[in-house]
Amino acid sequence: FTDWIGELEPQKVTDFYPDWLWRFDPDRKFDGKQEWSYNLVGRRGVYLNEFFLRSMTNHVRIHYPNRWNRFTPFFQVVSFALPNPLDEWEGNTNRFSAVPNVGVYATREWSKAERQKAAAIGMLDNYVGQLFKVLEKYRQVQNTVIVFTSDGGAFERGGCEIDFFDSTGGLRGKRGDLSEGGIRVPLLVRWPGTVKARTTNHLLCSLMDLMPTTIDIGKGKKPETLNGISLLPTLYGWKQTNQHELLIWSRTNRYAIREGNWKAIQDTNLVWELFNLKSDRGEGTNVANQAPLVLRSITNRVGEWIRRKPDTGL
Repeated sequence: FTDWIGELEPQKVTDFYPDWLWRFDPDRKFDGKQEWSYNLVGRRGVYLNEFFLRSMTNHVRIHYPNRWNRFTPFFQVVSFALPNPLDEWEGNTNRFSAVPNVGVYATREWSKAERQKAAAIGMLDNYVGQLFKVLEKYRQVQNTVIVFTSDGGAFERGGCEIDFFDSTGGLRGKRGDLSEGGIRVPLLVRWPGTVKARTTNHLLCSLMDLMPTTIDIGKGKKPETLNGISLLPTLYGWKQTNQHELLIWSRTNRYAIREGNWKAIQDTNLVWELFNLKSDRGEGTNVANQAPLVLRSITNRVGEWIRRKPDTGL
């Protein structure tokens, strides 16, 4: 099993008021660019994340299970571009800012980037709250599973510093790194009546596990070639018998591998480091010299995986 982490290029051109989006609509047999007239000629008519919010809540309103659609369940994936402060560059305008304004954080004596990041997090929280209200209105709270997560760790760009809000919670590294600060992210699940509120679980899992989990929730049939494991037993509060034996990450011909509580990482000189995450979640102590047999066993697994993995070009 593996997650890929590609090279992260400085983000300098993301436009939160785009004049077109790529749209795929199988019902209308449309697959291509769709212009946004209200954002043409540099206008700021529709903020991108507000459009995502409206699309998300409209989908629930139109497709929630009822007798007219034979109680067909709905499924959607929404990827808000928040929080997403951008690199500052000469000529940057509010058109490219992560949020239309920083709201209540305008008077904080923080840098522009940190005020923008705080406002973006607050906006994202508000969007999730609006989703909850729509589910309540159409009485879909009890039978709707909401999964909230991220695709990578905290980033440092646009003037943001990962230590300012303690964004990594004491973990080493940042987004794009193979250390825990780059790849470990929160995974929050809300399923009233099934997932007990305010509980935590330390099961080793990956984003690729969300697909088999979702299929199991919907009582569908999983493809034989599907990677990942279903987390449904854990959500039910049962014993998770099917667990990952190991996880491997790759970035620019460097690798990291997690096997149980042990994690091995190649540094920038391709030298292996070894950490025991049970006692050292912040990866502060390299124990490669103290546990050479463990390191050899783990790194041999990486070599086996490299030899048999398909050529993805990454």
